[in-house]
Amino acid sequence: MEVISLFTEFVKRPGLDKLGRPIRLRINYFEITDFPFNNVYHYEIVILPEVPPTLNRKIFRVAEDSFLG
Repeated sequence: MEVISLFTEFVKRPGLDKLGRPIRLRINYFEITDFPFNNVYHYEIVILPEVPPTLNRKIFRVAEDSFLG
């Protein structure tokens, strides 16, 4: 039986936190503290044909508003 490690060892990066600048970051994350039902829904949006990133952001905002509303 193969044993799978639950921890990942990352490569040490010299000069960490010495370069760059702070940025604002928006992530798709929320904490689950209680799971009252058995169904989990996952949505994936694929925009075809490929369009410029600014249009992708506009499309994503519309989709996000429709799911949240």
